Amino acid sequence: MDCSGEHREFRRMMDDFAELMTRSREGGFAELPGARLLFSRRFASHMADEAEYFRVLVASPAGSRLLPAFREYEDRVRLLRADYSAHVRKWTPQEIDQHWPDYVSAVLVLQDRFRGLMDWEEEKLVLGGGMERRAGQAGRVAV
Repeated sequence: MDCSGEHREFRRMMDDFAELMTRSREGGFAELPGARLLFSRRFASHMADEAEYFRVLVASPAGSRLLPAFREYEDRVRLLRADYSAHVRKWTPQEIDQHWPDYVSAVLVLQDRFRGLMDWEEEKLVLGGGMERRAGQAGRVAV
């Protein structure tokens, strides 16, 4: 699984959302709910696919060597998902409208955390000597 293409798409979506937030006070506010929903659905789908993929790798014969990285992945994802869920619950359309600067700041913080998670995944798990390559070198992973 090469997540880099999906990660590029998420980075583009976050850049687009950040740009939308700069326009929103000038008439783009109606676009925010749809953009939030689209991102949320893609995020949930991606995380489920990724988690399943990594579970398959860990279950492979080479999996015991991959377990520490996978556990760290699970911890990082769990924290991000919990914070993202809390963010979505807190930031209702009314809250966004009443506390716009705080909402923008909160979005940018979550975006930075997600970017950091993707960077970590690409370095440690998927690309450039990460989990996938180590498992593949063992020659026993069928995913």
